[in-house]
Amino acid sequence: MKSNNSRFVHAALFSGFIIIAAQAFAQAREPVLSLAKKEKPALLETLRWEMG
Repeated sequence: MKSNNSRFVHAALFSGFIIIAAQAFAQAREPVLSLAKKEKPALLETLRWEMG
């Protein structure tokens, strides 16, 4: 049976890896959202032009 300290260390490391992965995902997503916000008006204008 593992000691409680060993389980705590494993849980702490696992939690740390999860936090790091979540931050990396959030940072990678930010430029995509920024670009989408900039391009949305142009897309809507194009669609209006095509349908009008």
